[in-house]
Amino acid sequence: MPVRHDRDVPGAGYPGGDAVQRSWVRSGAYLVTIVFFGLALLGVAGRAAAPPGTHREGAVATAGYMYPLYLLLPRPRVTGFYENTASTPGGVGSYHSFVVHGRTVNVVAPRWYAIGPAGNVARDMSDGAVTLAAMRDHVAVMPLVTNLGSNFLTSPGARAAAVRSLVRIASKSGYRGVYLDFELLPANARPGMTALVQELHLRLHAAGRQLGVAVFPKVGLQGTLADAYNYAALAKSSDQVALMTYDHHYDGGAPGPVAPFAWVDANVLYALRYVPRGHLYMGLAFYGYDWGSPSGGSATTLSQPEAYALAKAHGVPVQYDPASGEGHFTYQAAGSTHVVWFETPRSIAEKSSLARRYGVGGVAIWRLGFEAPGTWTTMMKAVKTGRTPPLPTGAQMAASGGVLTGGPAA
Repeated sequence: MPVRHDRDVPGAGYPGGDAVQRSWVRSGAYLVTIVFFGLALLGVAGRAAAPPGTHREGAVATAGYMYPLYLLLPRPRVTGFYENTASTPGGVGSYHSFVVHGRTVNVVAPRWYAIGPAGNVARDMSDGAVTLAAMRDHVAVMPLVTNLGSNFLTSPGARAAAVRSLVRIASKSGYRGVYLDFELLPANARPGMTALVQELHLRLHAAGRQLGVAVFPKVGLQGTLADAYNYAALAKSSDQVALMTYDHHYDGGAPGPVAPFAWVDANVLYALRYVPRGHLYMGLAFYGYDWGSPSGGSATTLSQPEAYALAKAHGVPVQYDPASGEGHFTYQAAGSTHVVWFETPRSIAEKSSLARRYGVGGVAIWRLGFEAPGTWTTMMKAVKTGRTPPLPTGAQMAASGGVLTGGPAA
């Protein structure tokens, strides 16, 4: 054990050294106390200044200190999911939206590939024009890869084949990496899902590529649909974790809001317990559903413009539901009462401001081309400022075809 000399003791070796040391300790304690109470006061002031609708009854309260401090964190980035062709009755593909808004998108993830049961590439819908447009606007391309079943996750041989297939996809010219969207997985796929992501991440990073993973939310989700996602393990082995905070009410269930604010808030907070703030991307739904009966059942997916056009065609008002922060309306067709719930420019802005105030890495949009006029403008302002901005002049009426009535603008 080394001999302890006076010169090794802080404050020793000169008269009054110990007193000086204690003085510094007291001063440091006073400074910490002042900073703590200052942040507390700023948090209270930040809550008071927070825009209407940002903390709701039943929602998990945003940490007060985040309001004054979120502007010190990096601005959330934007990942846009993409489809080549229309996937709704009267909709359009994503290309036009990408061309118009590409400069505000950091990553585009086109739904181009699928992995089959044996780990093979079962679908390739890649489009070189999209890759060229992305390169022109300096947007990273990370194709979205979906799954056909889950056998390749539970079979070691098929899983190894899937990793090789995914590495080949990610290595194609013009790609930054790949984005995995493996859904409807059984709970017993959890170990295989984690192992595939870990192995793929090592292989991709060695090649200078990146990996994104989309996951189901875990708060308020029935059954075991989210059990296959080990948030903490997936976050350690990926560059982005997209939290699919939508489909709280879905096309096979009862009518209701697609992404109610309190539910989104609770799921983001839950995910932040396991996913580093900068890795988490909050999902935004640019769509809604039309249920053919108030009791639910099968529903039709609608883009925002389609939902507004449907309300106009039936001469009914689009209502804004303050409890969920979402638009909705009902109409009669063929003797049936239809119920429509959908995300609007206002609701998208509210959720985007939430992403900013929590300081998450970004937002992930499903999908490009589903948006109504005003959506991009308000979303980007909210992502930048953390506040819900008003809609641009005339945007709400243009989007709704002049039938937006019955309360605050949706």
